[in-house]
Amino acid sequence: MQRGASPDARPLLTFWVVVFLVVVGLGVLAVGVPLVIAARSGALGIPRSDDWSYLLVQFRFAETGHIQLNNWVSMTLVGQIVLGTPVAAVTGRSIIAMQWFTALVGLVGLVAVAAMGRRLLRPAWWGVFVAAMIAVGPLWGPLAASFMTDVPSFTFGMLSLAAGVAGLRREPMSLVAIAVALVLGFVAFSIRQYGIVPATATVITASWVLIARRDWRRLRLVLLLAVVLAVFTGVLFLWWRALPGSLALSPSVPTFRSARTAAIKGSNLLRLVGLLVSPALVLAGPRVLVGRAWRASSRLTILVAVVAGGVLAGVYRHVPERPFVGDHIARDGVSSHYVLAGNRPDVVPRAVFDVMVVVGSIAAVLLVVALVPFLVDAWERVRARRLTPSNPAVALVGLTTVGYVGAYALAALAGLPLFDQHLPAGEFLPAQFPWSRRRNGREFQSMPPDFRARNKRNANVSLSLYFVSHLFSLINCFR
Repeated sequence: MQRGASPDARPLLTFWVVVFLVVVGLGVLAVGVPLVIAARSGALGIPRSDDWSYLLVQFRFAETGHIQLNNWVSMTLVGQIVLGTPVAAVTGRSIIAMQWFTALVGLVGLVAVAAMGRRLLRPAWWGVFVAAMIAVGPLWGPLAASFMTDVPSFTFGMLSLAAGVAGLRREPMSLVAIAVALVLGFVAFSIRQYGIVPATATVITASWVLIARRDWRRLRLVLLLAVVLAVFTGVLFLWWRALPGSLALSPSVPTFRSARTAAIKGSNLLRLVGLLVSPALVLAGPRVLVGRAWRASSRLTILVAVVAGGVLAGVYRHVPERPFVGDHIARDGVSSHYVLAGNRPDVVPRAVFDVMVVVGSIAAVLLVVALVPFLVDAWERVRARRLTPSNPAVALVGLTTVGYVGAYALAALAGLPLFDQHLPAGEFLPAQFPWSRRRNGREFQSMPPDFRARNKRNANVSLSLYFVSHLFSLINCFR
């Protein structure tokens, strides 16, 4: 009898070895690199951005058991405070410990992204690529080495979405996984209000599928779970607004001026998303994406490309100082206009920043063009009255994307602040579209060897260039 692992055990062992290596690799990129750079730059152990407020709330809660806000907190925050209390209770008022806490929580979210990619994309390693793309991007490093709400909210939003994807892929639909998705969505909401989007999208997608299948028993249970979620989120929000010192932002009635501002912010947001997901577009192949869109509808491809390019160019010509929405990707440094008045020196060399603007603009147009096949397919389904989603998990990702876009648009129209640090989840979601119409793994393997080699080479080149191009920016974020 041959010694060693049984044939059945070897694939399982290989799987867990790969999982271990993926977690370690993401840990180095998402936790190790930001914290090491922060430490070498003197930024580890000091509050950054809104940390001064959030950390005070955290430390006071750990010491007194009472949530004492300070007229600065406009995020729900409560969930993050509860989750961070064991760390604060053990380490005392250690800012470094809380920064480690944020980075490690973020690692969990990136693992969830990789796991979702394994379910949604072929070949499966593209999910790991997307997670690595987020980790080495220009937003992750400054946010991971802080106590801001963006990374923890991203993590629980992605965990909620991953549970929803798992539930929708089961036959029959797993109500346990759907319930887990809603619980995780509630936790995301308790950290930041935007976090409710994936859970809401899960309820809508699950109801949509169950109505199409006439599965009324499961539909009633899903709607009951939705009611419970709505009650809990409503009670939490009203309780939070009643807390002394909470800063509940008041939306204003949309006006022509706010619509104009929203259009400018939307354009700059699209350019930023294009920059963030540019490695995914390179990996998918710009020629492939344009060719697929052209075959779906040449006229629509030309229309969306011209409109998107014209809007991006027009807005940049009108507002050249801030081509990206928010404060993290700026020529003169992160949030510099808050801390330094007058003329501010360039932190990122002007030539490098201009290249980032060009890359972001081209990638944004390409990303919009990549949506053409989906739009054509959706219109054909409506005309044929085939409204049942052929792939509920992909429909959930698409609906979540629409939810985030709608939430950002409403916030901008209502005059509420819109920052780039809201976007870690926005990197994962659009990055799916260039690949989601790829075929299964067997078909990928059946493609010519030169295509597969070129695909892997594109992955290595795009991620390497992305990392190198943003390393300088990341280092300067901590100055």
